[in-house]
Amino acid sequence: MVMMLCAGILALAVKVQPGGADEAQLGLKLTMAVEKIDYYVGEPINVTLTITNISNQTIDFLYMASTFDFLVYNDTGSLYQWSSFRVFPLFVVNWPLGPEENITNVLTWPQTCNVTETSQGIPVSPGAYYILGEIPSYGLQAGPIEVNVDQPISLIPLKTVVGQGYDLPLNVSITNLDDSPEAFNVTLSINATAIGTETDINVSQGTSTLSFTWNTTSFELGHYNLTVTADNLSAECSVVLTIPGDLKGDFKVDLQDLVLLANAYNSTPGSAKWNPNADIDGKGVVGLSDLVILAQHYGQQQIVEPIQSVNGYYLPFEGNISRIFVVSENASYGFYPYATRTSGGVPVVTNGEPCVIINVTVRNDYSTQYPPPYPNPDYPTLVYVILTATVFNGANQINATDLLKVGLPPDAGAFADLNGGENATLSMYLATNQRDITSFQIVPIWIGGIPPA
Repeated sequence: MVMMLCAGILALAVKVQPGGADEAQLGLKLTMAVEKIDYYVGEPINVTLTITNISNQTIDFLYMASTFDFLVYNDTGSLYQWSSFRVFPLFVVNWPLGPEENITNVLTWPQTCNVTETSQGIPVSPGAYYILGEIPSYGLQAGPIEVNVDQPISLIPLKTVVGQGYDLPLNVSITNLDDSPEAFNVTLSINATAIGTETDINVSQGTSTLSFTWNTTSFELGHYNLTVTADNLSAECSVVLTIPGDLKGDFKVDLQDLVLLANAYNSTPGSAKWNPNADIDGKGVVGLSDLVILAQHYGQQQIVEPIQSVNGYYLPFEGNISRIFVVSENASYGFYPYATRTSGGVPVVTNGEPCVIINVTVRNDYSTQYPPPYPNPDYPTLVYVILTATVFNGANQINATDLLKVGLPPDAGAFADLNGGENATLSMYLATNQRDITSFQIVPIWIGGIPPA
């Protein structure tokens, strides 16, 4: 018999502690199984829940879409409840179960959290997890079953900050959870450029470790993403390539670095004071040779931090959203590259003046159907674009002069004229000695089918 679900039946769904209801009294037993105990990170875990009539008479089992459920938790607390944030059909089936007959449901844990609305979809980390099967409406529970979530591949640098010109050893660990050996082709990449490959690496059940070395000599200072791939597996880590002697990774060698080295002096791997970043030359001990390297570079500083940028949006103009699309944009510290410009015989812009260089690639998405502001009747999709920019440190705007506007009319700036569908890259030069800029904003001076008056 099928009955429409009413609010009163929902009140049957209550939580109980492990052990649950008296199975013998109910005549029902809940069992649970998983396909295996060890899983890779992100691998869905199927949970099979079975309710069995253990009595010697037929039982009318009330079955609804939310009857079977399970909870996932670890040592920190609850992480996932299968029924949370789900919408279920409103029905109840009165299901006759004869002696030893059963009903089975297979539910899946996608290895994510969902105990709160904000945590939904957040992947779990490698570790041990416990799965507790439930039929809340009957107060029945099964388990818990412990499952292990393993990282199939990991990339571990021996240090996170490395001086330019020194080698960085890296260890790659691959875990094979299958019973039979598996062959992998393993590639290490730096910022998506492959620097080393090992082919046909046979990994038996368990974990195997490979060693790579990154020779940093030909690489510029900066933040690097290192990625290792083994067929369809991948892992990554971040490393700072900096001035030798900079142990903090902030691209300057100062007293703080000297203190860090002093704290780790005479230490070796495994000792309490060991700091791998202080082993500048990679000899396995923090000693005099590392102190000499730091001293040689003491006081040096270089700004290489990236300035935040945003791509993929239409520029605003005169209170409306234009159809000039920002394809890409970036900023870096540099110097004004053009000839010195004078006004009345006095230099107003000097070649080599320190500045922030902002490059932006824009596309003209205006058409005959969507003409630009101030359209040109002879060239309906032509648009003139003049841009400048502002720069910021956090929420504070920095006073930086656009060198393309100095001594020129107010509507001067980075300029391009584009027909419909065309791209152009414009460069702006904002004079400033500051090297702590965190973001910038493109500011249109003019977008129109005719030049500004």
